[in-house]
Amino acid sequence: MADTIHLLGLGSVGVLVAHALAGVQNRPHLNLLFHRPINHPPSLLAVTREGVTQYESNFSAEEYRDGCWYQASSDISSNEDPIHLLVVTVKAHHTLSSIRLVKHRLTHHSTVLFLQNGLGVLDELDAEIFPDPSKRPCYMSGIVTHCVHRKAFLSAVHTATGSIALGASPRITRASEAAVSHQLNTNGLLLVDTLCRTPFLYVSRLSPPTLLEQQLIKLATNSTYNPLTSLLECSVRALITSNSPQVQAISDALVCEFSAIISCLPLAGLISDKDVEEKFSTSNLKRIITQLGLRAGTHTTSMLQDIQNGVQTEIMYLNGYFTRWALSLGIACPTNKIITQMVLAKE
Repeated sequence: MADTIHLLGLGSVGVLVAHALAGVQNRPHLNLLFHRPINHPPSLLAVTREGVTQYESNFSAEEYRDGCWYQASSDISSNEDPIHLLVVTVKAHHTLSSIRLVKHRLTHHSTVLFLQNGLGVLDELDAEIFPDPSKRPCYMSGIVTHCVHRKAFLSAVHTATGSIALGASPRITRASEAAVSHQLNTNGLLLVDTLCRTPFLYVSRLSPPTLLEQQLIKLATNSTYNPLTSLLECSVRALITSNSPQVQAISDALVCEFSAIISCLPLAGLISDKDVEEKFSTSNLKRIITQLGLRAGTHTTSMLQDIQNGVQTEIMYLNGYFTRWALSLGIACPTNKIITQMVLAKE
């Protein structure tokens, strides 16, 4: 059984999860993985809630430089033992390059939990890094609804409490592709148990069908609010309450396309046709997306923050994911294509 949980990606979500894990008693050791050199050895994780900052120090760290892993801020090389438990919180478009750095430490006994926006990353990992199913790690996916932003190095502000729903990664596969097992191995069960004992994260395990439903709802929600708020430079609430008929028409067109694409996805064995028809109809999907948007209030979406900071967005794993499936299924999605191109042009 695994004796260490490794965490790759120390942005806001990564800090929140690492801080929570560090506070759990009787757990596997926690090791932070920095995919680039850092200037000084990390000693504290800090999370601020309602003006009160809590610190955790029970962890170790490694950094990647010169093609090897080293103990953080030292010339002592890591023993690079196999990684049995890995939590990945890097953004979707950084996943492949980050996983390549630890590929040699992952085996088919490893469990990798992805806590990130969007869909499509696992398909890329299968194609480019783990093409042999017999050598592929066990994938898990999670949906994070906490609101958190980065304050400084290994420091974050937890602005609104949400939850983390996770489980074995449900996979949308074409008929020609091999079926994917949704069974968690022993390491995966240990990771779930440990995360469920963390304070403030409110973690729950979902079955693959339920997790997939939630993933598709979040994907449609993010693919509505993220690109439109980034293009209009406004909050989610401002977008929802906009009196502009053009804005509402574009939003409605996006949701209509999402509904059409989801209804044609090969979901057999995961979500029944009846549930797809009921839960992902245009009217129901629009209602859910609006409700989730109203909860967000004046929240600034991650895509708008990326645009403002001049960095690459996750648009290709949001609207781009819908567009790729639409092309494969022969479904027209002109609004998605245009919105995606506009965001890419603004990056």
